Amino acid sequence: MQARPSLPQLQAESGERGGGKVKAVVGIDLNGAYKPAIKLLARFRFEKPESTLAHFVNPVPAYFPMDVVAAGQLQSDYVKALENAGRIALDASKDEACMRDLKPRCTLRFGPAATGLSDIADQTHSDIVAVGAGQGSLWSTSFLGSVSRGLAIGCHASILVSKGPIRDGAPLKVVLATDHSPESERWIRKFLSWHAKGISEIHVVTAYQISDHEAHILQANLPALGGMVDTWIEDHLQSLNDRLVAKLQAAGYVATSRVGAGTANDVIRQAMQDTQADVLVIGAQGHGFAERLFIGSCSMHQVVAEPYPVLVVRS
Repeated sequence: MQARPSLPQLQAESGERGGGKVKAVVGIDLNGAYKPAIKLLARFRFEKPESTLAHFVNPVPAYFPMDVVAAGQLQSDYVKALENAGRIALDASKDEACMRDLKPRCTLRFGPAATGLSDIADQTHSDIVAVGAGQGSLWSTSFLGSVSRGLAIGCHASILVSKGPIRDGAPLKVVLATDHSPESERWIRKFLSWHAKGISEIHVVTAYQISDHEAHILQANLPALGGMVDTWIEDHLQSLNDRLVAKLQAAGYVATSRVGAGTANDVIRQAMQDTQADVLVIGAQGHGFAERLFIGSCSMHQVVAEPYPVLVVRS
């Protein structure tokens, strides 16, 4: 069997993050959930894509009784079986990635997948970590619930989470959710720098939610609003959306926008349904403690709770 490159080799050959190409790390599981992740990653048609396919063997499952784990020969045979299965999965995933021109390299490691994928992304200066999870299975619950959540919290790279089958055919339709903060401008600039040629339409979505108390304060301090606080907010956000749409159109995309009243998660979900988008693109910005964990509550919700694929872009 062909020797796998070591992590120092991968690091030395990868250079710095960015530099005119998009580099991705793809988590390879044993149940084929990686296939939609590879497919979705390829469908973006990022500029000069390169990929590292990584499988992780966790030799001591948390649900194993300790007396079974302590049985040395049994544990050794179990780990060898997992390692062999992992190498078979890596070989199959390499064929899949080669077919989609992702220029793959493979590596097999031991330990928790989320931490390991994040470490490889850091050491290879990769832009994206991509993982997949099928819907409605024990594996999807485990992989999406733990690995994707772990990546969302702790990974410095952007993360792409594919959920369920990915359709073939037409270019991608994307919903891009933004709050127009300075951080949002930075991650959108980062996203556009990847030159995703596989996207045809980008639908910009901005949500707002204002309480009666906030509306009263605004009305008291801005009497010229004439009681039309919602209209004033929507007009302001729409003008920001229009500016972003013009930027997206200048980059070659068909772009539209909407402003929705309600929670960000509700407005995003409705936009995904209305536009029949293939993937949500959202930033990782957060506030306070959540920001120190690298992701905001809305982005986390979209990663772990909604049924559609999500690309969380870090600036």
